Amino acid sequence: MTWASAPKADRLCGLAVKILAQRSGVTIAVVVVAEEVVVEVGVVLVVVVIAVVVVVVIIIMKNIYIALLQKT
Repeated sequence: MTWASAPKADRLCGLAVKILAQRSGVTIAVVVVAEEVVVEVGVVLVVVVIAVVVVVVIIIMKNIYIALLQKT
């Protein structure tokens, strides 16, 4: 299934994954893989949830790292 023939919701989720990946500095390879998975019907929510979890974890790790740097 190509990008154009994917249902609208799938395309939106693919876009959301792309935006999240760009904001968190995840590599393009991950975005490409995520897009391929998003196009597959049935795993859209899983991919979006994983993307959100990854972003949250990265933000938490950044905050912990900054806090540790300030302590020393």
